[in-house]
Amino acid sequence: MATEWIDVVDTAVKIGLGALISGWATHRVSQLKHTKEAEKESKSVHREMVLVAVEKSDEYFQYMSEYFSRLDGLRQSLDQAGTFNQKLWKKAFDYLEVVENNLTTARNCIFVAQSRLKLLGMSEAIEALHDVRKLEQDLRSFYLNRDQKLELPTDEFLCNWASNFTENKNKFHNSVSTQFLGKCC
Repeated sequence: MATEWIDVVDTAVKIGLGALISGWATHRVSQLKHTKEAEKESKSVHREMVLVAVEKSDEYFQYMSEYFSRLDGLRQSLDQAGTFNQKLWKKAFDYLEVVENNLTTARNCIFVAQSRLKLLGMSEAIEALHDVRKLEQDLRSFYLNRDQKLELPTDEFLCNWASNFTENKNKFHNSVSTQFLGKCC
């Protein structure tokens, strides 16, 4: 009878210990799986927010480039005309007004991009966008002040502006790329 009792306790300990080990292993695997799924979901949300920010910023950059091109074309056209012509001046600024309206609308895109980047803590990219916004104000000043001063940006101003715009746009894309590759992949 004593050996039967020992066999029963031995079997119970083996079964209990096996069940305990199995239960702990199942719990640990489930915990690791949940952690991996949460990490995967976090990366997916991060990736989507970055992609939205880049898409909205690129739309804004496109309108900025178009605005610059039209203003530069306007300056060249008026330079080639030689003498000041009020009718040509009015027509040229009517042409620029279309792009001005598009750029004003696209500014909403940059606010969306900045809010996404702020949530992600991407301060370098936000700073680059802020610098581009300053460049926008410099460029648009010629359109906004067209009634007060009858002069267009100089070639030197436009060259410097284009250089600064490209530098800040590249700074933005490099910053976003580093974050994207570092945290999304």
